[in-house]
Amino acid sequence: MKLKKLLSLGLVSMFVAGFPISANALETIYTIQGKDKYETAALIADEQNYTTAILINADSTMADGLSASGLAGATNAPIFLTKKNNIPNATLKRVEKAKKVYIIGGESSIDKATETLLKDKGIEAKRLQGSDRIKTSYNVAKEINSINKVNKVILTNAFKGEPDAMSAAPVAVRDKAAIVLTDGKSVPFNTTGVESYVIGGTSSMSDKLVNDTNSTRLGGVDRYDTNKKIVNKFYNGAKEFYIASGTDLVYALVASPMAKNNPIVLVDIGSNKDILKNAAKVTGIGNLSDKIMLECENTINNISLPSSNKNIICGLKIDFDSNHIIWQDKGSYLECYDDNLEYYTEKYKDPTVPINIENTSTQNLDVTKLKVYGEANSTLYMGQYAKIKMDFNSFGVLKPGEKCTIYLDIISLDPSRSMTLTFSYVGDKENYKYEQGLVSRILFYNPDGEDFFEYK
Repeated sequence: MKLKKLLSLGLVSMFVAGFPISANALETIYTIQGKDKYETAALIADEQNYTTAILINADSTMADGLSASGLAGATNAPIFLTKKNNIPNATLKRVEKAKKVYIIGGESSIDKATETLLKDKGIEAKRLQGSDRIKTSYNVAKEINSINKVNKVILTNAFKGEPDAMSAAPVAVRDKAAIVLTDGKSVPFNTTGVESYVIGGTSSMSDKLVNDTNSTRLGGVDRYDTNKKIVNKFYNGAKEFYIASGTDLVYALVASPMAKNNPIVLVDIGSNKDILKNAAKVTGIGNLSDKIMLECENTINNISLPSSNKNIICGLKIDFDSNHIIWQDKGSYLECYDDNLEYYTEKYKDPTVPINIENTSTQNLDVTKLKVYGEANSTLYMGQYAKIKMDFNSFGVLKPGEKCTIYLDIISLDPSRSMTLTFSYVGDKENYKYEQGLVSRILFYNPDGEDFFEYK
């Protein structure tokens, strides 16, 4: 095989497979993350000044807490998490600073003893509850209106609309809007004179409800698409974002009082993150996986793989100081062509050096064939990674005979017929970190040209 010419281009001003990277590339996503969700909520509260706090139970369901964000906006309060029968230390330490605490939900969510504990500490405790989550949201809305007249209402489905409510949460905080939970069919109040929005598609919120309330519908094909529509509607042109898990939604809720003037983008592995392109600042909330963070960074910095009907070839540049298989300057690369992984070097083809593509306990990686040079027929799906082990002698970086495990993130542009390799990492476990100097370059092939474009 004829090797393509390498173009060495700097990070600040370069093209990857014909796509530009912003000259103002964002280098770091700042993350707020505690040891658990309680501490994470507490750390978020540390970024705020408050005399009022909101307490919700998110252990099994966030039903009662879904409407809390509007109240947080009206009272300038952080949202804290508690257990039914116990306030975690991280929460209690911050709640004790408040003069007033709203408890959202009945005693089946947060028990009477918690309310008594707060009162014994000289804190005013007010419980907002209803016979069900819908009635609770009504009472929260009434409380908001008593503090600041409500002129915006956000309607969501009480049983299917958790992601929708989370996407709208920072809007509710910013605009002191009431998030009202519904059965998706009707509401027992008049919305005349109030700006009303229905969040969710027709499967969760009926057209009749939209028409009866004279609402604007914001709904997409899934939670991520709905989230994008909300961001575009209420934060059009935003350059600063918060990102939170699209599956563990409590982090988006507790972040909403801090975010308020900036949108929260729900993310997951493989979810569309185009809304983050060219962001000036991004803050991650909670435990977001390395893969999610990497996808976000790639999107932010406009690092994109080519979309092509042709077979896509990508390479991994490995920069080891080895006397057997690696040429220091040019190095080697892994080629992904259709469903084959092949190992090449520019200077050596040493059949004594094996490359094994192995299954992992957490991924469905189908490896059906191995050859001495590492060629394998394999099926890799979105979000999966291949683990490749190499045995070789080296100077400096590794001791002679040491093994190195290289992890590759997989993003498949066409899962049915091809795959591509993106940024590579080095480590000895799934929670790996990038090590500059071990894996230092990645090569992307431009299917419409003759060159590899080298990422440093």
